[in-house]
Amino acid sequence: MANGTNHTRQRNEGVRLDRKRKVASLRLRGFSLREIVKALEQGGVVNPETQKAWSQHQVYEDMLALKAEWQADAKRDYAEHMSEQLAEAREVDRAAWATKDLALVLKAMERMAKLLGLDAPDKLNVKTDVVESTAAGVAALAARALGKRGAGGSNGGAE
Repeated sequence: MANGTNHTRQRNEGVRLDRKRKVASLRLRGFSLREIVKALEQGGVVNPETQKAWSQHQVYEDMLALKAEWQADAKRDYAEHMSEQLAEAREVDRAAWATKDLALVLKAMERMAKLLGLDAPDKLNVKTDVVESTAAGVAALAARALGKRGAGGSNGGAE
């Protein structure tokens, strides 16, 4: 009986992977959730147990799983790219030291520091005079408004 269960699991996994591949292809072509469900059904990709279209919920779950996989791939790709860039900069650094090209050594060091985020960010010189003049303008308007209210004789009817 266990052998039959393994065969069923393998078949279900194959169905799931095939569906996810098709969902991925359709999603990457800009199809919406509903359009994917419809396209799967029209393409004969249906639930083998019910012979009906896959539910929107199931396709949505596939889309979430794909998004997580794609994000993990992107992180790996980024890390791989960074490590290659660092290795190349280190190789340039070694070659520059071997030839005593100190200008190139400095460039390689700057590149590595930039890749690693070791340099402090450039200072931003933000001008605050606009904010200060706006704040002063608001205060002047408020003072005028309060002054007009006081000058209008509205003191709660105490006169």
